[in-house]
Amino acid sequence: MKYLFIDIRKSDEVYSKHFDQSQDYSFYNIPMNMIRFNAQTIIKHLDYVDEIYIVCQSSSRSQFIKNKYFNNYKRIKVSLLHQTQV
Repeated sequence: MKYLFIDIRKSDEVYSKHFDQSQDYSFYNIPMNMIRFNAQTIIKHLDYVDEIYIVCQSSSRSQFIKNKYFNNYKRIKVSLLHQTQV
């Protein structure tokens, strides 16, 4: 399976804990306030990956983004940062 992680934390938060490089997944840092400009591009990535995870520290921001932009997409999911492979 192929995964894409979208880290929606601000840049200064990403420096404290970030994703390692891997062949098993890809990741992007798209701050929460920029998701609305990238929502259609993220949805198009479903053509290339099995699942997309929206990631933040507590999942509250991720859940907000999921509900607002991706609620109709079951393969776009919410995950806590510590639940992912970092």
